[in-house]
Amino acid sequence: MRALLAASLLVTACAPADMVRSVYSAPGSIDLTVVNTLPLESFGDTALVQSRVLDQAGAALADVPLRWSASPAGIVEMVGNGAFSAVGNGRVSIIAEVDPAQSGVRPRGYFSGPLADTVVIEVRQRAVRLDITVSDTTFRLLGTVRSLRAVVTDRRGNIMGPIVAPVSWYSVNATIVSIDSAGVARSRAEGRTNIVATSGELSATTVMTVTPRLPHVSCMVYARRRQANTSCVSLDFVLREREAGR
Repeated sequence: MRALLAASLLVTACAPADMVRSVYSAPGSIDLTVVNTLPLESFGDTALVQSRVLDQAGAALADVPLRWSASPAGIVEMVGNGAFSAVGNGRVSIIAEVDPAQSGVRPRGYFSGPLADTVVIEVRQRAVRLDITVSDTTFRLLGTVRSLRAVVTDRRGNIMGPIVAPVSWYSVNATIVSIDSAGVARSRAEGRTNIVATSGELSATTVMTVTPRLPHVSCMVYARRRQANTSCVSLDFVLREREAGR
């Protein structure tokens, strides 16, 4: 009996530390939790994913290395351990894995497969600003076209494309300046009108003016009863865009 006890103590003393740990010291599950409120509304916003590795008894284990991945690509990029920055719109699965055979918690090969957990992060940009840009808001000719551009941005100033934030156009008085769905304005008649761009609940307005008249005074000198007289008349020329072939 003494010999068996001595042999048992000798084996225990010589065994690696991992061989004598409790069975419950090995990872049993992973628990992931997204700390932030979702969805992320601007490119550059960061989601923090909190991870807990638990043993088979439900006790938390410290310093267990995790392997992180995201699928599909192009929606978030990892900027730290469990921190992911938004770079595209959509839904992405964040996966954390631990392989007990490689973690040092149990001897190599003791556990046959990896443990993993998944959370979903959604990125959905929210438009907070709409601006109209145009090279010139005054038309000097009738029939002239000019392109307007609407720029929609999120809270961090990232430009939102037409698929995410479609823009609609309309003219308050289309008989003066008309505008099509692509933002191309055309001068129709003399006057001023507002051109409005809308995207969701946002709107922006620019004033466009049409001044196609060119004042002109024409005078004529003539003789009447051997005296020189001058007669003048004021004219307004309406300028139009030259048509093709004319």
